[in-house]
Amino acid sequence: MKVIGICGSPRRGGNTEIMLRTTLEEIEKNGTETELVLLAEKNIMPCKGHSACLDKCPQNDDIQAIYSKAEQADAIIIATPVWSNNVSSLTKIFIDRFLWTAMNGKKLLGKKFGVITVGQYKHGGHEMAFNVLKNWSTDQGLQMIGDKQKFYSKFGAIGFGKKPGDVKKDLESIESARKLGQEIVKETKK
Repeated sequence: MKVIGICGSPRRGGNTEIMLRTTLEEIEKNGTETELVLLAEKNIMPCKGHSACLDKCPQNDDIQAIYSKAEQADAIIIATPVWSNNVSSLTKIFIDRFLWTAMNGKKLLGKKFGVITVGQYKHGGHEMAFNVLKNWSTDQGLQMIGDKQKFYSKFGAIGFGKKPGDVKKDLESIESARKLGQEIVKETKK
């Protein structure tokens, strides 16, 4: 089993990356291979909307390698900071460029999917960011995983922190990241 974690934050070592690493570490405890992809370190151009992706996206950048990693994974996690009640711009570019996988036979169909959102406040747009990623996952044919017992983490994990590292001080945030890892392992092994 393999899980790929996509970090959509431009800030290295920030709260979003901390939450994603916590989830991936929890998954690794069960002997599952994980891989972290930091979009901030990749050269990914915005979608040009030319519909050439009906065959294969003609843009030559780092997204091609990420397509391959996602297709080989059993589960995918996307972690994004919440900005302006939405996903980050890096995350948006990423999901736009993955239109190709949905338009070419739903190449990610049936894979498990988890979401991590990190914002400054508990009511700071997490729902909007979740909805963007939930809609994307539906288009891709992914199966969303989360803690069905808790409203805030029903579709994934939610973190809170203003300054880098603040999320480590919020035990509820870290616990939701761990719980997401546990749920992904449980659901992927079914």
